[in-house]
Amino acid sequence: MLGSFPARVAAVRFGRWIVSAGVLVFVSALVVLPVFQHFSAYKTFMSALFASGLTMTVLGLGERFSANKKLQTAKLTPEGAEVGFAEPTQKALEELNARVTSQMEDVNKRLYDLEREVFKSDETG
Repeated sequence: MLGSFPARVAAVRFGRWIVSAGVLVFVSALVVLPVFQHFSAYKTFMSALFASGLTMTVLGLGERFSANKKLQTAKLTPEGAEVGFAEPTQKALEELNARVTSQMEDVNKRLYDLEREVFKSDETG
């Protein structure tokens, strides 16, 4: 057993299920719309594509919210919609980046000093 129920839920990858649901909606719409709505082939395909995309978007957002992700930004503009979630690792990555950058600057300074000493002794020797 994997342990408690929240641990088992956390171990499940919902991405595959979300895509599978989107494909199922797409195929279902391709079959149902021409029969019951008498749509043209183009309108059927575009409607199925829209329904599939909407299904995956809603399920993806639901999965993020169910995983207790905090909403950081949400925009709705004429160009489109944007939703950003705060990642718990973002602060740790920023700290790591700052630390590695400072260490690399120190290594570069030491390397520069070493090269300067090596070439200085070649010129005088």
